[in-house]
Amino acid sequence: MIRNAYLKKVEVRLERLGEDIESLAKKAESASADVRDIVARQIAVLQSKAETARDRIKVVRAAGEMNWGHLKKGADDALEDLKHAVDNTFQRIRKTGSGKR
Repeated sequence: MIRNAYLKKVEVRLERLGEDIESLAKKAESASADVRDIVARQIAVLQSKAETARDRIKVVRAAGEMNWGHLKKGADDALEDLKHAVDNTFQRIRKTGSGKR
């Protein structure tokens, strides 16, 4: 895959996950206080994971043309970790009856 196309793909994916995090924050506003606290803590974790993914994408962007392919696994893994965490948080909110994704 050409590096620019890959970078565009992962940046779009990161942006969508960022939108999901914002959606979680909005859903938490209408939840009970204890659920709000849990979700607020989880959102802090999600934002940290998003920052890690952003940093890994920057590493791929800065890599030389010959080396970027070796570094993209780190970005892919960080994005997958973030997606998994976002999905788990949505599931926790659904279990409390605080809304759908």
